[in-house]
Amino acid sequence: MGYKQKGQLTTDIEWHKHLRKIGKRFFWKGERNAEKKMVNENLSEINDMTEIPSLTFDELFDLIEKNRFENPTDKKIAENI
Repeated sequence: MGYKQKGQLTTDIEWHKHLRKIGKRFFWKGERNAEKKMVNENLSEINDMTEIPSLTFDELFDLIEKNRFENPTDKKIAENI
């Protein structure tokens, strides 16, 4: 298997190694590890995008003073906090 086929994440050095018992084991072990790595990278990207930054009240008030919300509803919410 000298080339990477559609749906596979890894390649093998020699095309005929996957026909041998030990070659199969090494090939599929590498394939499983590559899939786990890919899934973990995708999950970390998703978690980074959905992570809500936690602000203390002091940081929130500093942001309010710096930005001076122009939207009246945002101003009301900020003043009530």
